[in-house]
Amino acid sequence: MKTAICGYLADRNKSRQLPLLVGLGAMASSTLMLHFGAAIWILILARVLQGLAAAVLYSAGLALLYDSVGNENVGEAMGYITLAITAGTFFGPSIGGVLYNVGKEAAPFGLAYGIIGVDLILRLLVIEKGAAKSNEECANGSAYGTMDAAPAESNHVSESFPPAGNRQTEISSPTLRLLKSPRLWAALFGWFAVAVLLSAFESVIPIFVQSTFDWTTAGAGIVFIPLFLPNLGGPLFGRIVDSSEQAGRLLATAGFILCSPFSVLLRLIQDSSTKAKILLCVFLFMIGLSLAFCGPPTMVEVGRTVADIEEKNPGAFGSEGATARAYGLYNCAFAAGQLVGPLWAGGVKTRLGWATMAWMLGLASGLTALILGLFLGGWVGSAHWRRKGSKTQTAQRAQEQERLLS
Repeated sequence: MKTAICGYLADRNKSRQLPLLVGLGAMASSTLMLHFGAAIWILILARVLQGLAAAVLYSAGLALLYDSVGNENVGEAMGYITLAITAGTFFGPSIGGVLYNVGKEAAPFGLAYGIIGVDLILRLLVIEKGAAKSNEECANGSAYGTMDAAPAESNHVSESFPPAGNRQTEISSPTLRLLKSPRLWAALFGWFAVAVLLSAFESVIPIFVQSTFDWTTAGAGIVFIPLFLPNLGGPLFGRIVDSSEQAGRLLATAGFILCSPFSVLLRLIQDSSTKAKILLCVFLFMIGLSLAFCGPPTMVEVGRTVADIEEKNPGAFGSEGATARAYGLYNCAFAAGQLVGPLWAGGVKTRLGWATMAWMLGLASGLTALILGLFLGGWVGSAHWRRKGSKTQTAQRAQEQERLLS
């Protein structure tokens, strides 16, 4: 939940590299504390520091990705992100358990140190888009003189900030402006729902298969493979989102609609027969496929919402922008879903049974499909007019540029 604050701090810094390096340093420190700490307060402090580091890396990392690829190809890029998040969530504990059995605590911590080290090297090698553009402008200036530099800078300032009289009202509270956007709330709710469903299955499925099928811990881990496999198509689903403005709304809505009946069908799994085991794997595969549809659209919508607000209100977020803040809120939604999912699904299963839990998850998925169908990307009734207005504004800007050039 600290991600919103970390996103604000990341936006205040012109470079994404510094927040990422700070986050990696905090992650390395917390890992060392967990590895060698003996007192309980040290372990608790390490977990708090680890959460803070993850918050910084998540918000600044997604903002860096969006800055690098822009609006046109962000869907495909976010598809790789959802694939990585899902893979880490599902396979991290399993890999850690295997490594611990092989080499005790030194093995999983050694892998963690190695990942942090590789990530640190990659952070230092990354050349951000803004830095690359500045270097290119400096090179052009040294080759052709500096007569054009001042007008270019002046134009940039005039486009980035509103008139002085309105500036205080326009950028008084960028975070508040974000929170007033229904489009952003729709994307946050969609990602929250994905987290609720994923964490719900992650918490109840292992216990269910152990008690119903008498499977071991290894079997309980293997059963997640059908749930994960569809996420390999994340980049493809992201490319679909990039194809048109309304593709994200349709894909996310279709995903939750598809998830609803297969979640309800889980209530049919009541015995340990071979048929029940096969059906469980099939249902989990379809649920994984449906949720894989939903990640890229909500991720892309967050960045598009910020870009649209800045386009309609130049300077609304100041010179630093609000991309990291928006993705910080996005991670808050995912964290809240991971908290609610296990508590809700586990509590319902314990009190009311497996069958009741299944249809309640299906109902939640269906309601989410309705909400996203109506509000993701803006109110569905205004989608045509917004698209028409956007085309008109683009044509007007092109005419204005031609007039200035002539």
